[in-house]
Amino acid sequence: MFANKTKTVLFLVVALASSGRSFTASVQENIPRDPAMSQGERRAITVKDAICMTKLGDSYNFLDGQSRVALFSPDGKKFVVVLRRGKLEQNTNEYSLLLWKAEPQFTSATSAVVLTMSSSSNRKAIEDIKWSSDNETLTFLGENPGEQHQVYTFNLRSRKLNKLTHHPTNISSYSLNATGTIAFIAEAPFETLWDEKARHDGVIVSQQAIADLIEGKRHDRWFGNGELYLQDLEGVRRMSVHDKVTPGHSTPFLSPDGKYIVVSANVATAEVPGTWKHYQNPSLEYNTRADTQLIPPPTSYLERYELVDTSTGHSQILLDSPIWPPNRGVVWLPDGHSVVLSDVFLPYENVDGNERKERQQHAFVVEVRVSDCKLTKIGDDRLRAIRWDEGTNRLVCETASDGTPQRLYLAKNGDQWKQSNDLPQEETRPEIILNEGMNDPPKVYARQPGTRQETLLLDLNPQFQELRFGKVEEIQWQWSAGHGMKGGLYYPPNYVPGKRYPLVIQTHGWSSDEFWIDGPFTTANAAQPLAAKGIVVLQVQDEYLPWDYGKSGQRKEVDEALAIYESAVDYLEKKGVIDRNRVGIIGFSHTCFYIKYALVHSKIKFAAASTTEGEDGGYMQFMTNGNLFVDAYSLYGGRPFGKALKAWMQISPGFNVDKTNTPLRITTLSPPNLLLDWEWFEALTLLNKPVDMVMMQDGEHVLEKPWDRMISQQGNVDWFCFWLKDEEDPDPTKAGQYARWRELRKLQEQNKTKTPTK
Repeated sequence: MFANKTKTVLFLVVALASSGRSFTASVQENIPRDPAMSQGERRAITVKDAICMTKLGDSYNFLDGQSRVALFSPDGKKFVVVLRRGKLEQNTNEYSLLLWKAEPQFTSATSAVVLTMSSSSNRKAIEDIKWSSDNETLTFLGENPGEQHQVYTFNLRSRKLNKLTHHPTNISSYSLNATGTIAFIAEAPFETLWDEKARHDGVIVSQQAIADLIEGKRHDRWFGNGELYLQDLEGVRRMSVHDKVTPGHSTPFLSPDGKYIVVSANVATAEVPGTWKHYQNPSLEYNTRADTQLIPPPTSYLERYELVDTSTGHSQILLDSPIWPPNRGVVWLPDGHSVVLSDVFLPYENVDGNERKERQQHAFVVEVRVSDCKLTKIGDDRLRAIRWDEGTNRLVCETASDGTPQRLYLAKNGDQWKQSNDLPQEETRPEIILNEGMNDPPKVYARQPGTRQETLLLDLNPQFQELRFGKVEEIQWQWSAGHGMKGGLYYPPNYVPGKRYPLVIQTHGWSSDEFWIDGPFTTANAAQPLAAKGIVVLQVQDEYLPWDYGKSGQRKEVDEALAIYESAVDYLEKKGVIDRNRVGIIGFSHTCFYIKYALVHSKIKFAAASTTEGEDGGYMQFMTNGNLFVDAYSLYGGRPFGKALKAWMQISPGFNVDKTNTPLRITTLSPPNLLLDWEWFEALTLLNKPVDMVMMQDGEHVLEKPWDRMISQQGNVDWFCFWLKDEEDPDPTKAGQYARWRELRKLQEQNKTKTPTK
């Protein structure tokens, strides 16, 4: 399946021409390996290589093609792929739009880079691409360094780039119809808390986030403030929405005739209907519980669909029931009289029997007539509407009932939707896929329908031939009786069997089907660069994930995570791979809770640890944000007062921080998040224990900007090399870092002579 298992090797030759750059794939068989490029001569991989790696740039928005890799034109004769790579010197991410002609057998797999844009923000420079019916014009969201995110068009024949919107703030999502009318959601302008009235009377504190109060912003920290607009020949005007449209989450869907917009919006916490508590879905149950947070935010995580009349600018609730999961699969029928909604629960108040039970237990795909909101069921939560196919006059859906996505084409007969057996023309197109594996860098292939024959279109990273990668092996071990756990073990490139190496445990997931040069996230993780430094890395598939509501944040979860890490160390020590006295661990997001719990409760004496922007089950986080995704009732029996306070004192990592002597590196991604990490930083500082903290200006939770990634990822590589191997990078620009850390080492040595806290 993977590229390195094929006998034919295709090399990409980059040619520059006046019409633009092109990638040409030529076939050469049985090419001998250059002796100078043997494994021993290749260069060790670095964090910079990970940052500059070429990846798919917009893989999650391609719902119109047959895969998540490429987007075909309506006539099927061409397709585009978006790639991205970091530019470390400029601190930007460069996005390239590649165009292919969909030749029958791809005998000359040639593509052209037709457009390049770069982003200096946390946003993508090219995303959410849509083809026009002329088969030569693309519409997308984009930006260049220092610019706002706007709607653009790009003509493939003339190579003309045109900015359609000039909104003063970033546009996060959009929809357009054939007449050129655009509906879009943009960030609301910044509002200060300190208007004249507030300066005179003060600010009344109620449900605001503490970070917003400190920054002086009239803002919703968790959801942001969004506004819905319509742009047509008459100009740009704002549309009224009852609920809250959220930048980055809410998406407008404009009807073909431009009369209506369907938009998903977050419901105000105070307006969540009481009947929603009775939907039998763990995520909905969690988000309708009154005790999930100390002070519930003004906006809930629950969404519902609204219908906006563009002639009046006002909205109404289209379906007063929740969307979950919030995939926002919305398809307008061509006449604009009905819309198909996916992943939506249905109201159950006026129905009985089995129908009532089904509505409480499952989400559905339904057609809603906008004139009277009449519902017609199309399928259950195993189905998702993708788009309307004008060529076949069919509704295109996707189902994954057996775990493998399948396309279905549905036709309406009267009031019933039934599967069509007609084979659409697009099913004869080649499927554009990304082949990769834990030891196989990603490459783009064309797979022919029927024969399943694959042709290489693009090696995303031919420069990897010059790098020395560590071998990755999937391992499995028992963490308790009858319970196994999988993970990916990254060996140093020059690994010597029988030699015991330092170990760093990376948390938050594992997949053997993907090529993870960092790990599952770009924040904190640096698997291959750590392995290149002679450190074994274990990427762990954690048992629970934070969006698995009903399980996340419970005592069982954190105890099992601890057992998983401890058993992994025992397993690797018995195999003779690691030195258990030189074990480090990385926490990110939800797994910061696991790591801080392990630092104070584990039998393992971790030699170093790192955490970045996550929960910790602590007192300060509970008082400032309610400890999102951490269930204080399961962990401690209640809030940190009265009878429950004793359990907090015994279990909470923050109240037991004196029990750890592990050097901890804390990375805070932005000033508003400083409070999340302050309890541990201040406590360890007061206890004269080694702690190092670095704060970024505006890092995204999953880091995007190259310099932010260097702070996080390279900082962790340096940190673990220092504590696990007693090694320092000779780079003179890091002299201050190591001077600071040597002082921390002195504290560590002093603490070893002290009597342990009981």
